[in-house]
Amino acid sequence: MQVISAADGADALLKSIDNPPDLIICDFRMPGLDGRQLYEKLRGRENTRNIPFVFVASRGDIEEKLRPAVGGGVEDFVPKPFFVSDLVRQTKKSSTACIWRKCRSTHRGLESFKGVLRK
Repeated sequence: MQVISAADGADALLKSIDNPPDLIICDFRMPGLDGRQLYEKLRGRENTRNIPFVFVASRGDIEEKLRPAVGGGVEDFVPKPFFVSDLVRQTKKSSTACIWRKCRSTHRGLESFKGVLRK
C-alpha cells in the first residue's frame, strides 16, 4: 500500500481526482476546504464516489457535525486526541475492509464472466 499526503483539502481533492486512492484518512479541520467539504466533493464525482473515508476529528465534531452530515458513508471516525497506535490499528482495519470489498467485487465479476463463458 502506498501513502500519499496532501498539504490541505484542495490538494487532497486534486490528488484524489487525478489518482483515486483506495482509502482516505482525513482531518475534519483543515484550512480552506475542510474534511467534510472534501468528502462531499468527492462523493459528487463518479470516479471518487466510493472511496472509503476515515475522519480524524474531536469527539464533539464527530457527534455534532460529522456523523449527522455524512451518515453511513464513512468507514470510521478516529477521535482526537489519539495515540499513533490507535490510528495505525484503525488504518489497518479500514485497509483490510477495503481489500475484502475489492476481492468480493472481483470475485463477483469473475463469476459473472464464467457464467457468460458457460453459455
